[in-house]
Amino acid sequence: MDTESFKGHWRSVGYNRLLAFTEGGYALYTATDGYCSVFDTGSLEEFHIGYDRLCLHDANHLSLYHAGDLTCYHYLRTDRTPHPVDSSGADSLTPSTVFENFWRVFSENYAFFTLHDTDWDSIHTTFSQLVTPTTSDQALRDIIAQMIAPLRDGHIYIAAGEHVIRALSVNCGPRAALQKLFELPAPFISPRASVDNISARIESELLQPFDATRSPLKRAGNQILSWCELDENIGYINILRLFGFANTSAHIHADDLPHRPLDCAPFLHADMLALNTALDEIMHDCEGMNALIIDARINGGGFDRAGLEIANRFADRKRTAFSKKARQNRGFTEEQTITLTPHAKGTYLKPIYLLVSELTLSAGEIFALCMQAIPHVHLLGEATGGMLSDNLFHKLPNGWEVSLSNEVYLSSQGKSYESIGVEPETALPALGDKLLVDLHKGLIAAVELAKREIT
Repeated sequence: MDTESFKGHWRSVGYNRLLAFTEGGYALYTATDGYCSVFDTGSLEEFHIGYDRLCLHDANHLSLYHAGDLTCYHYLRTDRTPHPVDSSGADSLTPSTVFENFWRVFSENYAFFTLHDTDWDSIHTTFSQLVTPTTSDQALRDIIAQMIAPLRDGHIYIAAGEHVIRALSVNCGPRAALQKLFELPAPFISPRASVDNISARIESELLQPFDATRSPLKRAGNQILSWCELDENIGYINILRLFGFANTSAHIHADDLPHRPLDCAPFLHADMLALNTALDEIMHDCEGMNALIIDARINGGGFDRAGLEIANRFADRKRTAFSKKARQNRGFTEEQTITLTPHAKGTYLKPIYLLVSELTLSAGEIFALCMQAIPHVHLLGEATGGMLSDNLFHKLPNGWEVSLSNEVYLSSQGKSYESIGVEPETALPALGDKLLVDLHKGLIAAVELAKREIT
């Protein structure tokens, strides 16, 4: 890396980032128009761990990726650097400073105000009047909770110390039924404890209708992946989440993806190695099957790249998997197209039935988009959870962390499924209070469809 060529400040196109290079290292800020907060710092050696595919298009245009990931980020050189504000600036750190920074990061980056019929400027007018120099943290949290409630977006949250403020209730409906059925500690799908509890009961409960015909269930990737022959010449693959496959303590116990690129890059690299090793075994065992059922009805998401790696095992040729763009002030960045590529070790080209549900979330939904683009894949079930955008993280001046949705994902046909969920070709009854019964019904229906197609 030619330090002199990159030295200075760079403002991201969308994605609210400011990147600064010096001779000794780098600093990454989350930045709104007027304020920025330190998000990550390190040496140049550490920068090259967290980022790759750097390209200096000209003296004022830089592009890069988070190492090993799918999204290309563009930066433009800037002389205008927002004033850093953080918890050390006690004189300037007022409730109004925090409030305005919170409002502004949504105003500049949130992609779905129109979708949720929300006037963010009017919300600012209403709630800014409630913020005074003596507003307590609790009162500010209550104000923020009221502001985000109309958005009903599962990727919006504010981690405020020990408190987490969410825009969408998660302890009701199918999630509540899931928590009860599998005795989860909380109504969340992706944490390790949830994976452990659900995985332990796939064989004894979820696959119970096929006890007389199925082969013993095999597992890999820290129990995230499991597979068997479900019925005569019909294979079954269950995918509970899309991260945490590698055999390290960090991966085994991970409840979420690392947020810093420096931490995420080696985590992702190890995960993709472990995932592809597991997929080699799965595809070897399933290559003789006449049809496959892939069960992603309980999938808490993770890496988009993991879903793409799995889908590549079924791709018949290079195809558009999906495209994405990010909110950029009053418009959007240019679309980026992500492509399916048949795996070098061969692909499975017989009928595939992908089961999805309201509990198919985030990167699980991106996996559904990838699979939807493949002609011999049929989606069955109900619409997915409708939270496709990646999380955009922002650090408020008082240290609270904001997560919001800034990206629009589009299917290979150019359709956005944000909020409504990826729709199946064949609808099955929605998951409800009798969750195990509903899960059984969906699996039985998939097997019956497969039998009709392969006979």
